Amino acid sequence: MPIENVNIVQKNNNSQTAFYTAAGVGTGAIAGGAFGYYQRPWIKNGELTDTFVKKVSEKELKLEEEDCKVLISDLKKIAASGSLENTQDSTKAYFKGLSNSEVIKTLSNNILDGLKEEFGDGILDGKFDKYRETVKFSPEDMSEQKERIKNLFDIKNKKLKPLDKNADLDDLNLHTAVKEIMSNLDKKNALKWGGIGAAILGIAGLGASFIANSKSSSATDDQQS
Repeated sequence: MPIENVNIVQKNNNSQTAFYTAAGVGTGAIAGGAFGYYQRPWIKNGELTDTFVKKVSEKELKLEEEDCKVLISDLKKIAASGSLENTQDSTKAYFKGLSNSEVIKTLSNNILDGLKEEFGDGILDGKFDKYRETVKFSPEDMSEQKERIKNLFDIKNKKLKPLDKNADLDDLNLHTAVKEIMSNLDKKNALKWGGIGAAILGIAGLGASFIANSKSSSATDDQQS
C-alpha cells in the first residue's frame, strides 16, 4: 500500500476512535447521571439515612441562626423606639395584641435580656459561639429529628410534600433545609454515576472503534491484494 494511503487510513481510524469514544463518554455521562439522580441516596430501605438527617439538621440550625440575628436586630430597634414598624412578621408575633410603646419597649428589652442570659452578652454583638454550642445537633436528637423530617415526606414515592400554607417559621426552615440537602445529594450522586457511566461507555466506545478499524483495515488490505 502506498504511504499516502496508509496515512489516510490511519487518519480515518483515529477519527473513528475519537468518535466512538466521545459518543460513549457522552452517552455514559447522561445515562449514569440520570441513574444517579433518581437513585435518591438520602433514603435507604424505605428509611431516611442518618447522614441525610444530620446534614438537614445542620442546615436547619444555620437558617435558625440567621433568623435569630434578624430577631435581635428587630428587638434593638423596638427597644429604642417602641414601634414595630419595619420589623419582620415573625418578630411582631412576640408583641401580638400590644399597642402601648412603653410596654412594647419593656417586653423587647426582656427578650434581649433572656437571650443574653442563655447565650451570653456577646450574642447581641453577633457572637454566636455559645449559641451554636448550645443548639448543635447531637446523636441523641437523631430519632426525634428523623420523625420530624419524615412527616414532610411521601416516603413511598420518595418525594417531598408541598409546604403547608399555615406552616410556621420552624416548619419553613426545616422544609427549606430538607429541600436543599435533597437536591445537593441528588446532584452529587448524579455527578458520581455520570463519571462512572462515562468511563464504562467510553471504554465500550473505544472497543467499538477498534472493531470498526479492524474491519476497515481488513477490507483495505483485501482491496490492495
